[in-house]
Amino acid sequence: MLKYINKADVLQGTDLEVEFNYLGQLDNLVQEEGNTLLSGATESTGSSAAESHPVRELLSINSLVQGGELRMNWSFSNRHFTPDSIAEIAAAYLENLENLINHAVAVEIPVSTPSDYNLGEEITNEELDKFLDEDYNGASRRLQLKVFQD
Repeated sequence: MLKYINKADVLQGTDLEVEFNYLGQLDNLVQEEGNTLLSGATESTGSSAAESHPVRELLSINSLVQGGELRMNWSFSNRHFTPDSIAEIAAAYLENLENLINHAVAVEIPVSTPSDYNLGEEITNEELDKFLDEDYNGASRRLQLKVFQD
């Protein structure tokens, strides 16, 4: 993520070192039990890639929400990491995620960021704050326009 936040040349290599893939919340689509067209299989899915398939990234994290729980699958290059080092990284990641969630829940007044409005690269936090603080003749809501032609 730092590669995209900080545009420093040293961070702009072409090799992927970490892949993070959030598959979404599957509770509405796949249920463990009950009446649904789709359900989780009881059989193992097997390997997601052939053993001979070259791994481009050093660390791959696939995550999804199912059964009301965040599930994460960590795969890694055993030439660069050990199972113990991945366990430490995963524990630190989850601790930071819990801290972030606790902070977000504790905030009494929600704080909007540019990314909440799909404006992550267009404006700064300060510009958004100024815009949201301005009075717009009683308008209670602002909608982003979509560009249909360039």
